[in-house]
Amino acid sequence: MFLTENKNNWLIYIINFIISLLLFRSLFVELRGDEWTYYSLANNLLQSGNYQSNGIQSTIIPSIPFLLYLTSFINGELQVWLVRLMSSLSLIIGMFYIYKYFKLKEVKGLFFILPFILVNHTFINSSSSLYPDALIFMLTWMVIYYISRVDFYKSTLSLLIISFSIISLFYLRYIYIYLLPLVFYFSFGSFKELKQLKYYADKIKLFSILSFASIFILVWVYYLVNIETGGNDGYSYLSRFSNGFLKTISDGLGFTIAENHSRHNGIPAFISMFIPITGIRSWFLSILLIAFLLFSMFYNKFLKIHREAILIFIFLYMILLLSGTGFSRYWLSSLPLIYLAFFNFLKDKVHLNKLKLITLILITLLFINELRITYLILN
Repeated sequence: MFLTENKNNWLIYIINFIISLLLFRSLFVELRGDEWTYYSLANNLLQSGNYQSNGIQSTIIPSIPFLLYLTSFINGELQVWLVRLMSSLSLIIGMFYIYKYFKLKEVKGLFFILPFILVNHTFINSSSSLYPDALIFMLTWMVIYYISRVDFYKSTLSLLIISFSIISLFYLRYIYIYLLPLVFYFSFGSFKELKQLKYYADKIKLFSILSFASIFILVWVYYLVNIETGGNDGYSYLSRFSNGFLKTISDGLGFTIAENHSRHNGIPAFISMFIPITGIRSWFLSILLIAFLLFSMFYNKFLKIHREAILIFIFLYMILLLSGTGFSRYWLSSLPLIYLAFFNFLKDKVHLNKLKLITLILITLLFINELRITYLILN
């Protein structure tokens, strides 16, 4: 059958490979949006040694400018091309960790889910870009995979990878600082014999590694606090709260349009992640899809099996809501779990042959649409 892992694998591998080529379509396009800001910060860092934008100390995420700074020995467009290539490769590595996570959780029909992720327009648009979304996608699924392993806290390598990923995520988008206490929670929740002496060494190792990781985060937090409280005249992350907490939550839910935004985010934008129409917003379709998602997650022990991943994304959504961002490209990393929840329900309700046909039709239509967009970009 199409949905099994032991038959027709060669066909699925070919489909995934062909779709993956679309991840490299924007390597050579001109800089756009915030990419110019990151490039400017990197140049200022190289020329003056100061992390400034327009002569003002900046609080913008330093990771992408730092990558550009590290590749500054390469001149011209090749430098941007190299960093964009890293972005595309990050998505591929992220897909590898999703594959490992699905195998760890013994997910059936993973070759049904993977092509849907690859052909998703939000996923493809995050590739070949200086925006941090591709790196966030990869690192988030690295964290999810390792903390989902039984007794992960006993492996020094796993803890080091988790710590590095959390530090990197923080420098890519500050809100991911929440992962640090959450990993502590997962770790200590896994100790079944807390009072037994044989676990003391593991607890000390866990606390030491994660505490050391927190130092790298706190150093930049100290820098941010000094800039934000020092009369910074440049862009401020706190400016979104200037109109009041209730307005911020309203923006996050999508009832009102956030400052410096042209469209509603939040709930009505949820549908935009699945329908490739620029700027689409719909309360009805989004609520319908969210309701189906919640129903699917409560079906057939899905919540219990994927507890760690679900908690990570629940906290992410809450923080995005409170910061006035709501649903947007920021929740790209949750896309595999959403598709998995849908499949978890549909595989028991729809005959596999019908599901196969529907899958092939949808993937084909989405792929043709992305080929059309790729043609427009390349021309």
